[in-house]
Amino acid sequence: MITLALQARGATLEWPLLHAADPHLTVHDPAEADWLHLLIGESAYVDLVRGRDWAPVWEDALAARLRHLAFGHWLRAWWPTSPLDGIPPLDPSLLDAEIAHLSDLLDEVLAFSPDEGTTPPPLSAPAPTQADYALVAGAAPPPTPSAVLSGHGPVAWQGVPAGRIDAAENSLTWVLEVLERPALALAVALLPGADPSGLAVTVTAGPARAAGVLDAAGTATLDLPLSPAAAWALEPADVTVRVGVPVEETGAERASIRALVAGRRSGTPDHNGPLYQAEQALLRDDW
Repeated sequence: MITLALQARGATLEWPLLHAADPHLTVHDPAEADWLHLLIGESAYVDLVRGRDWAPVWEDALAARLRHLAFGHWLRAWWPTSPLDGIPPLDPSLLDAEIAHLSDLLDEVLAFSPDEGTTPPPLSAPAPTQADYALVAGAAPPPTPSAVLSGHGPVAWQGVPAGRIDAAENSLTWVLEVLERPALALAVALLPGADPSGLAVTVTAGPARAAGVLDAAGTATLDLPLSPAAAWALEPADVTVRVGVPVEETGAERASIRALVAGRRSGTPDHNGPLYQAEQALLRDDW
């Protein structure tokens, strides 16, 4: 599940991204989190400090403002920039200005500057040009006469650092070849100027498993511990390629985010989408 998270004084708040809900609150230091009485109520805060069971009575306006700030931080890190899908990067100056404004309003809760402890990810690259589109579209290894199988797949957004790999659902392309021994060549579509060097790659092909890392061009070739005959017997569904760390993230979640982005860019948002409804619930408050 994709989540929003916000680090506050003495506590961490988390929300599901794709639907509106009360925050999940993890208290690290009740004394430092003395602002919590504003969010969960005086009685609940007293019970929390005294180590008793506590039942929050949420202050909805404050909770919504905190979620809005967490959403801004999430956008700064995970906006689905994609030359392949034609999604340009957000304007970082406008987004950072909104984050700074909300952080000022929540100074009592945060007690640090909006940029303290955070480093903006590299999402401020220039908008992709036609040359960039051609570059990422042509990055895949071409099939050869020795190719046994080929396929496409996604890269989980939460499994890799932001601002490096194109957010399109088919940004990963692979080709299984049999030369002296079976090997799988893969490539990921990169954002302009990105360096994915060292990102982990894991391949499962039937009973075989192999691991490696991407190079600066976003490619890798992994030898598979398979006989040529076993490689020829494989089907595309037998091959799984993962880039980055393992995470629980579904294509449906990514599709919901793309639907929001497409609606914003076209001016015709999907009013039935869960992410759109959740965001509108926040925007009804007076910031």
